[in-house]
Amino acid sequence: MNKKYPLSAFGLFLGGVILFIALINPPIANAHEPLFSLGPHTLFKGGIGIELESELLSKSTLLQNGTEIGDPEDQAETRLVFPTEIIYGVTADWAVTARIPVVYRTFEQSVSGLRAKTASSGLGDIALRSKYRFWRRDRLGIQQSAALVLGIKLPTGDERAALPLGSGSTDFLFGLTAAHEGRRFYAFGDLRYKLNTAAGKQRKGDIFFYDAAIGFRPVLTDYYRPDLVLLLEMNAEVAQKDKVAGRSNLNSGGETVWLGPNFLLSYRNLMFRGGLRFPVVQNLNGTQLAADYEGAIVVEIHY
Repeated sequence: MNKKYPLSAFGLFLGGVILFIALINPPIANAHEPLFSLGPHTLFKGGIGIELESELLSKSTLLQNGTEIGDPEDQAETRLVFPTEIIYGVTADWAVTARIPVVYRTFEQSVSGLRAKTASSGLGDIALRSKYRFWRRDRLGIQQSAALVLGIKLPTGDERAALPLGSGSTDFLFGLTAAHEGRRFYAFGDLRYKLNTAAGKQRKGDIFFYDAAIGFRPVLTDYYRPDLVLLLEMNAEVAQKDKVAGRSNLNSGGETVWLGPNFLLSYRNLMFRGGLRFPVVQNLNGTQLAADYEGAIVVEIHY
């Protein structure tokens, strides 16, 4: 199956989300965030948020220059991550976050007719993030806002494990995110850039992310009743090629675009988030094992 598709459709989708933010005017907005990307929401001053997450990524499709090919080794990779996020509101417009992941990885392949399995587990790379909301406008039933994001990922995961649990490098994140949050409709968009540094002779390629999500609340409720929001989220990542000893790895980097549904179910200061996303574009360089799907479930509490 050929996974190459023109990106004009996704450019139109992103442009449509921006237009959506500018035009909709639904008739007090609760603060929500998309599942696989970042929104501009911050906590109140002195507020604390705790998020317990579970993320599953499956890879079993072998691609060559973006086209699916047969895999004589029948390779399959699974990554299960349990991150804990701790959020603190420094001010009403500035929040800092620590993300501490526990990672389980497995890789299976057929060798000489026998199925071989490799597994690794342990602490992954801890990430620290700062989000500053520099713009906010409130109207009746509507909140519009934008924020800047800065982050750093620390090399706390074991990169020498049988299946690496971290990159071994200190990496940096820069981003801009905006949202329209209303009683009935939601729209989110962000741009992020991950700057990777070298770990020994190897340097992972930098990654550019652009994301968009639209959502709606099917039933209007108040703070004292469960509140459900449904979203359709698009996530895209463009990765540069890795380098080893200064030379590019031809079987690395490329572009992936994801699309999938998710939900936000909140009750007072407790929220459940969950969903799936599927790759609709995988223009990967060279020969690489590509993703089949990714799912996530999050339990979040603020106090």
